[in-house]
Amino acid sequence: MPLDLTAAALEGYHAPPDVTCPYYSTSPNGSAWHVGRWMRANGKPAPRNAATSRGHRLRVDGAVLAVNAEEITLVT
Repeated sequence: MPLDLTAAALEGYHAPPDVTCPYYSTSPNGSAWHVGRWMRANGKPAPRNAATSRGHRLRVDGAVLAVNAEEITLVT
């Protein structure tokens, strides 16, 4: 069952630029936080639905994102 990470993704999205991630970067919450920050930096709307997917991937608003520490790659 996927883990709901929407709150952590929104935290990252709304975090000021000088704030560092409060989670371990390798944790699901850390990945979601970095995805939220990545979405804001790339002009995307705030995440409405973020959850774990297979491996080091998150499903955010229907898109699958590969997360490797702070590097985010759009898969689909």
